[in-house]
Amino acid sequence: MKKHFTKILAALLTSAMISASVSSVFAEEAPAEAADTRPRTLVTTDLECDDIDSLLHLLLYSNDIDIAGIVVSASTHHWTGDGEHKMEEVIESFQQNGDLTEWRPMEVNWIYDLLDNEYKDVYPNLVKHDPRYPSPEDLAAITKIGNIEFEGDYRFDTEGSDFIKELLLDDDMRDLYLEAWGGANSIARALYSIEEEYKGTDDWDGIYEKVTSKAILISWGDQDNTYEDYMSVNWPDLKHLYCVASGIGYGTSLNATVPYRRYFKPEWLKENIKFDHGALMGKYLLFGDGTYYEGETPDNQFGDLEVANSPDSWLRWIAGDGFEQYEFISEGDSPCWMMLIPVGLRGLENTNYGSWGGRLGEDGTAASEFDPTLGYVSAGYGGSGYSVHRWFPAFMNDWAARADWCVSEYADANHQPVVAAEILDFEAAPGQTVELTAAAEDPDGDELSLNWYVYKDACVYSGEYLAYLDVFEHGTGTTSFTVPADAQEGDCFNLVFEATDNGSPALTRYAQAIVKVAAPAEE
Repeated sequence: MKKHFTKILAALLTSAMISASVSSVFAEEAPAEAADTRPRTLVTTDLECDDIDSLLHLLLYSNDIDIAGIVVSASTHHWTGDGEHKMEEVIESFQQNGDLTEWRPMEVNWIYDLLDNEYKDVYPNLVKHDPRYPSPEDLAAITKIGNIEFEGDYRFDTEGSDFIKELLLDDDMRDLYLEAWGGANSIARALYSIEEEYKGTDDWDGIYEKVTSKAILISWGDQDNTYEDYMSVNWPDLKHLYCVASGIGYGTSLNATVPYRRYFKPEWLKENIKFDHGALMGKYLLFGDGTYYEGETPDNQFGDLEVANSPDSWLRWIAGDGFEQYEFISEGDSPCWMMLIPVGLRGLENTNYGSWGGRLGEDGTAASEFDPTLGYVSAGYGGSGYSVHRWFPAFMNDWAARADWCVSEYADANHQPVVAAEILDFEAAPGQTVELTAAAEDPDGDELSLNWYVYKDACVYSGEYLAYLDVFEHGTGTTSFTVPADAQEGDCFNLVFEATDNGSPALTRYAQAIVKVAAPAEE
């Protein structure tokens, strides 16, 4: 088995089809000069409390995701003003609060303080688990202040927009995922500056192609009008994905799929995240934890449990009987980066295939999925939440393990299995059987549970027997799948292999095979 696994793994490393985290476990098998194949991203944030939690969580994945930049930006929910004008006096297109001179202005230097204190405190321990964690100084160097004065404001170049422009024009041609956790105005300004400099020149066609071939905007809704008013008009080839809004936002502790709600309750969060896991996770915001948000309005001071449970709170329609102290607040923007975590799912290749950040349809918006315990999820938008919720046990345990890394020696913590598969893409005719082989190994020597299954919601199937689709063997590395006889050319079947260790907390990684249906061979 060991020899077979090593052979598979070496092939995958050559083709860059496996998580970059493998290099830290089998460093001797990866060439030192290998190109960085991690997903590359830039985050823009308006620093709302759920953005703060999303950022704290993301930092634990800065080894597996190449964070190219963090830019403080504005949104319809948070902007600083210029100290003189009302928004309506300077911005033509905005969503709300045009008659104000500022709106919920968060502390813009908060991220620098976080990196220089809480992240710096745990960094020496994180690199014991993976040397690819960026240093506090490196992260601070790529953290910039962008367009923060008004919602949708992209009138001026800023340090942040200039930095985004630099990334868009550099020679790193990996996909660059531009995450808009708030408004997209700093991203819009970068694009506008590129257009302003190059449009009408001999270089424009090449510049436009370069930018649109690698830039992918991922947003939680549209928290300003810059995509609709500017980007979609002037950069029509810019790819745009909407993260799954109902995945892990406000009220998740009350409306997540029932078996998974426990991960968002005080007992789990206190034991696994908030306490005794170092300064970084100690900073993580929960309802009623006593945190005061500088610049926030009184009715959004959710560190005060009385405010969170007030009849006048906008959360009251979610809260029911109210939240408990240390209950989960929100990471509403985290699905933007959850889809980037290289766990073996292929959602970046095709967003319909699925990822920890959910599953998206062809239009870039969230796709509905079936919850076998509740039917279609009623909370959120269009029943899309379950495409994220289904992964919660693996995702939340993974977070808990990384929280452990903040304070534990390597030998005292758990680390994710490594999964490899010989073939991930198949073409088969109706009635034809394909053989599937995968292998897994655990860096800590833990025992592994293996499972193959059909990811039915992510299949494209013209026939009548979706509920009955299955693989031949579930609990081994080798199985087979027979394409239904009534499948049609163009159908597609999504088959997932998962390996879960018996460590504490249990960790899971995947391989994902896609079987595309071809026309039957002519007799």
